[in-house]
Amino acid sequence: MILINTVENSLVDLKNKGNLDVAFDSYNPNGYFEKVYHITYNPKDEEIASENNIIIVCPFYFKFLYKFKDNKKLKLLLYPFIYIFHIFYLAYFINKKNIDIARGRMPYLMSYALGIASKINKIPFIVSLGGDNRLAQEKIGQYHLFNIRWLSYWIEERVINLSNCTIAPNLYTKKYIENISKQQNIEINPLPIRKSFFDDIQIRDEKRENYFLFIGRLIGDKHPDFVINLFSEYIKKNEDREMRLKFIGDGVLLDKLKAQTVKLKIDNRVDFLGFLEADNIKKYIKKAKVSLIPISGFVIYETAIFANPIITSDIEWHSEFIKHNKNGWVCRYLDIEDWSNQLVKLINNYDETLRTSLNLKEEIIKFHPNKIFDKDIEIYNREIYR
Repeated sequence: MILINTVENSLVDLKNKGNLDVAFDSYNPNGYFEKVYHITYNPKDEEIASENNIIIVCPFYFKFLYKFKDNKKLKLLLYPFIYIFHIFYLAYFINKKNIDIARGRMPYLMSYALGIASKINKIPFIVSLGGDNRLAQEKIGQYHLFNIRWLSYWIEERVINLSNCTIAPNLYTKKYIENISKQQNIEINPLPIRKSFFDDIQIRDEKRENYFLFIGRLIGDKHPDFVINLFSEYIKKNEDREMRLKFIGDGVLLDKLKAQTVKLKIDNRVDFLGFLEADNIKKYIKKAKVSLIPISGFVIYETAIFANPIITSDIEWHSEFIKHNKNGWVCRYLDIEDWSNQLVKLINNYDETLRTSLNLKEEIIKFHPNKIFDKDIEIYNREIYR
């Protein structure tokens, strides 16, 4: 069996986010495929050491386009012609390599080209979503494709309708897909978590240190600015002179966030730790008093592995996984008053907080990556032999 795979992000981006090990495991689940051709638009991706029989391919025309990456006008002028050629190239590539099935990792331009090429060759095409793609775009007023709202939404719908099967990570995203498309064949299979985190699933450190933890990219749709405001409000309400706030991650908002802490006069209590590898992230999760997760992808699962007390938002799929007062706490989205009141209660009744968060272990075992990969294989088999 041979799979062709594409994503909207380059592998370099995934490496910078710390998700590359998860990606390679996911591209060839449990080593099921003889070969996986990963098509990329970034020639620097070919410099990344691959594994799991994954062959990274950057077509020559994307290498040509990359030379003009700093000339946005020329790049925009060339892109439509290159994109049309890309579709025909993929159709030729699929036929030449005797590829059995195709998967797009997000429903945008790269997946659309792959979907069309798959239909030309009459092989199954699967696309997956990470969640409600439109919520964050509307929130920050930035759109995935050339910052054009209608184009981003139209392509997303077209890709989903073009696919033989769409994979959603949760029930919330399944309902989202049903609302924006005509797709009927929707499977629920969660996003995979790094296997290395599950090595320590039975380890829980009761000796917590005095800090709250935020893990994620420092960008608008992850709301790190809200977390800083929340921490400032918590200090005022609880008159807590010891608690700190630690950020793991990097991003374009770093300087603005530092300035925000200075303005609020809490800069001496906020630590920006930057990008960290998985082993170091685990150390901070195990010691944190509470994880603050306004909106999340992998992070909410990874912190749950260590039964870390979690506060999250009442949007998207978060309350499917975090059950309020049963295994964690759910607050109104970006409501400082609600979040700060809840945080004060958790810290002032911390023994009960730890007992409640222990219930996360019953839920998280369902998310072991091997189970997720087995479900992927089941979906691939069904679509290939349908």
